[in-house]
Amino acid sequence: MIIALLSWYDEKPDWLFHLGYSLQNMGVRHLVALDGAYRRLEGGKNCSLDEQRRSIADGATAGGCGVTVSKPDSPWDSEMQKRTALFEYGKRALADYGRAPSADNHDDWFLIIDADEYVHHAPDDLQQQLREASENNFFAVEGRVFTPRPDNKPWHPESWASYRKMFRALPDLHVVGRHWQYVAQGQILWGPPSMGPAPAVEIPDLQIVHRLRPHDKRRIQQLEYYKSRDKAGDEFDICDVENCESKATQLFEDHTRTCRIHGHDHGLRTGTKSSSFL
Repeated sequence: MIIALLSWYDEKPDWLFHLGYSLQNMGVRHLVALDGAYRRLEGGKNCSLDEQRRSIADGATAGGCGVTVSKPDSPWDSEMQKRTALFEYGKRALADYGRAPSADNHDDWFLIIDADEYVHHAPDDLQQQLREASENNFFAVEGRVFTPRPDNKPWHPESWASYRKMFRALPDLHVVGRHWQYVAQGQILWGPPSMGPAPAVEIPDLQIVHRLRPHDKRRIQQLEYYKSRDKAGDEFDICDVENCESKATQLFEDHTRTCRIHGHDHGLRTGTKSSSFL
C-alpha cells in the first residue's frame, strides 16, 4: 500500500486539487495532508483557507483515493516538527487499513509530495518493484522529478533530476536537524551526500512534475521565512557518530562532524584535529 504524505500551507486550490487527483497515476491508497504554517512565517496561521482544504479532499476523492486532512491548534515550531508529525499521521492511516509499520513489512511505503508537485506517471508494476526493493533491504526509492523550463521546453532532459520521494513505512521514521534529513533504523535515509545516506533504488518511470512558482506575495513571504529560519539556526547538521542526533558543532580534518560531547573522543581515537566550529 502507498500512503501519500503532504505538508502544506496556503497554496493554490487548483494545484491542490490536481495533486490529489494525480495520485491515482501511481495507485496511492490514501493521502494524508497536514496543514499549518511555521511560527517564523510572518502572518502564518494554524490552518489554510477552507477552499484549499476542500480542494485537497475533492481531488483525492475524484481520483479514488482516501484522504485525511488535519491541522494543528497553533503554528508549528519548525519544519522538522511538522514533518515528523506527518509521518505519525501516515502510520495512523496505515493502522486504519489494518496494517502496521515494521521493518518486516515489505508492502507499505510513504510517498513524500509537495503542494507544487503532482504525479505524472508511474510504472504498472510499481508495487512489485517496491516490494522487491524492500526485500533487498532498501528503505528509500528515488523517482524522477522534472521542473518545466521557462523557454517552453518542459520535457528537456536538463529539467530532470533524481530525488528520494518514497520511504518504507518504518515505525521509527522521523526527521532531525533539517527538514530533509530522514532517519530510521539507525540510518540516514535522506540527507546530504556527506552524511552517507543509505543506498536507494531508482525507479526512473516514477515521474513527478514540480511546478515553477510565480514570484508573487506568497513566494516573497516564503523566501523571507527561509531567511528568518536560517538566521535563527532552526536547522542544523547532526553528529556523524552512530545513533547520535545532537547538533554537529565541530568539523574535523577528516571531514567528520561531531557534537561537543563526541568531539574529544573522535580526536583522540583518530588523531585528527578539529579544523573549525560549525
